[in-house]
Amino acid sequence: LSTIGLAAFMSFMQPYLLTEMLDVPTGQQGRLTGGLGALRELVAMLLGGFVGAWSDRLGRRPVYVVGLVTMGFGLALVPLATSVPELFAYSLLFAVGVSIAPLMLSACVVDAIQEKSRGRWVGSNNLLQGFGVVAMSLGLAKLPMWFASQGADPPAAGRYAFWAAAAIAVIAAAIMALG
Repeated sequence: LSTIGLAAFMSFMQPYLLTEMLDVPTGQQGRLTGGLGALRELVAMLLGGFVGAWSDRLGRRPVYVVGLVTMGFGLALVPLATSVPELFAYSLLFAVGVSIAPLMLSACVVDAIQEKSRGRWVGSNNLLQGFGVVAMSLGLAKLPMWFASQGADPPAAGRYAFWAAAAIAVIAAAIMALG
């Protein structure tokens, strides 16, 4: 419910982040968005094999927890960026987390279930992922508007929304660690 939704949250919030928080001109946002997406993909390609091997040695759960916590830290830091280089640095941390957690999600789906019930498990997992994305797009991504209606200025409203998402990542990590 949380892993894919939190990964999608950044995509939903990026226009707000660039416009309201970093004051990036609209004409420059496409190139910047492409660069940030390329950064996430590069990190995923570089970490995929390592993360898989690491989880084979350490176990899926602790590596998944690390991924969620890293996503949370990235989500907490990204709205603090005051420049494009800072945004890339903080986004790198988020990219590491978003490379680890979904990979562990896939590994857990494959590992945890007997063959006779795998189809139901994969189907219910995909349904929850869809609900997570919808919750992020209709809930968390709307938080800046709500915080602004409560008197926060646009940058503060964006920070609060990112921090709410970061809290969800940390809560999900705690549930994963204990559950």
